[in-house]
Amino acid sequence: MSRRGLLAAVVTGTAAAPLLRSAGALADEQSLARPCAVQPVPLARETVRLGVLQLPAARPDEPRELPLRRMITLLERSVSEGQRHDLVWCPADALLPPPGARPVKALLAEALSLDGPEIGRLAAWARQHRCYLGLGVRLRLPDWPGRVVAANLLLDDRGRQVAVHWQARHGRGYDGALNDPGVTVVEDVLPGYLERYGPEAVLPVTATPVGTLAMHAVEGEPELLRVLALRGCELVLRSAPRLAGHVDMAAGSLHNGIFTAVAASSGPRTAELAPDCRSVVVGPRGELLAAAGTGGSQCMTVRLPMAALRARRLPADASPLVAAAAQPSVRPNRSSSSRSS
Repeated sequence: MSRRGLLAAVVTGTAAAPLLRSAGALADEQSLARPCAVQPVPLARETVRLGVLQLPAARPDEPRELPLRRMITLLERSVSEGQRHDLVWCPADALLPPPGARPVKALLAEALSLDGPEIGRLAAWARQHRCYLGLGVRLRLPDWPGRVVAANLLLDDRGRQVAVHWQARHGRGYDGALNDPGVTVVEDVLPGYLERYGPEAVLPVTATPVGTLAMHAVEGEPELLRVLALRGCELVLRSAPRLAGHVDMAAGSLHNGIFTAVAASSGPRTAELAPDCRSVVVGPRGELLAAAGTGGSQCMTVRLPMAALRARRLPADASPLVAAAAQPSVRPNRSSSSRSS
């Protein structure tokens, strides 16, 4: 198999070697095709109290500190109203304006550093309220000079940075054009990324006392979600959809037996924000558990029976039929439907 084919197999969580074996061997060696599963840690509580923020996207023309102030204000308001959370998930563009097609130089000037004051303020809030906090960020990283990395950050209930999940690939419009071409995602630097971090970091999953989590910003990619499920993900924290709407979120939960939380940006005219673009939480049967009632700023709260999910959920598996169908050479069809009577 070529180097390109091997890298593609790593991204989809499928080992290259089993694809070259016979179909009979595949059934017996299917474990070789599974990505490495993350070992879960004991849950802090059987029911996880999840908060999902809905906030307006930051604007390029507003003061730098204003988006952070909006986020902190909404977090504090939710606490004052009696909402208690074990985990809060925030929309991707709440701290920084959407990248769009702006030049890399402009994106670099506004990108955050992991030791910067914005993340420090959020870490202090998470520590004060003993709550995990996740959000989409664009980062300047010393190991990747000149690049603006699109990622998701997870802070634990002591304010420590426990996970930085890079965005796996670019979203694409209906015409196939890349969304946000100035930012860097895993697919842009895949060989170097693999060399530095290894294949398990391509589609990472993090085990925490509030569930085994993944932070994922790509829609319309069921294969990527399947890999996250195979790696043990129980709750996927996602950004608001641009194209597929909530049907993509519900399908991902239904097909993989996981919870999905979607944090949306509130619209400039809140009454006109389409219901299919609002924050939602979906259950493992694809059922709607909670939805933002309006397009305005709010903190939505839902209780997730994480222990019950863990107790009854069957391990995700890759079907031997799928692996067999991926053989590089296929014999003529000899199924019963093609035989003469």
